[in-house]
Amino acid sequence: MRRRGWLTLPLAGWLALAGSVSADESRAFPAPEPGSYALPPLGVAADGEVLQTDGRATTLRALRAGKVVLLAFSYAGCTDATEGCPLATAVFHRVGRMLADDTEARARLRVLTLSFDPLRDTPEAMARFAAGVARDGLDWHFLTTASPSALDPILADYGQALVRERDAEGRETGAIAHVLRVFLIDTTGRIRNEYSAAFLDPDLVVADVRTLLLEQPAP
Repeated sequence: MRRRGWLTLPLAGWLALAGSVSADESRAFPAPEPGSYALPPLGVAADGEVLQTDGRATTLRALRAGKVVLLAFSYAGCTDATEGCPLATAVFHRVGRMLADDTEARARLRVLTLSFDPLRDTPEAMARFAAGVARDGLDWHFLTTASPSALDPILADYGQALVRERDAEGRETGAIAHVLRVFLIDTTGRIRNEYSAAFLDPDLVVADVRTLLLEQPAP
């Protein structure tokens, strides 16, 4: 697990880190041809109540309905550009650019960034964060929850481990130890891939998304 403090960089610096990752063209292996391989189901994607940037409540299930979904757990205070939350944002940004000319794929794909720091990442804070992220035509939602108690069951269902660090008096310091996890979910609500930092490559993600779209034709 990586330890990072709360908001050690302003938003502009956070996004600059993400931009530096998205500019990296290197990869360990070429992505396979979409449709040339299968993505076996890994389980059912869990539901949970979340808040949108305007404060309205909805559910993960409602946001997933009929879409291929990329779901990332994240928090605004993370500054680990190579293995943390900025990497997921940078990859999603790159995915949007790669699908810029694919109107159907963009229409059928939805990206969800869900904060696991609801005390600091309020709907208003997530709205400010979202305003600084280039979405490149992606249907990208920035979410939080009403409280840690509303979030905890979601984290448990997805197996997203994290540790909220505390000081000697038991107060949270804002630092969160976590491992980056991004989930690819199909239109029927099944998890079809799970990416760690080592495998969160935009070419691979786009190939996987297109593989699911070929498997599940548009209605």
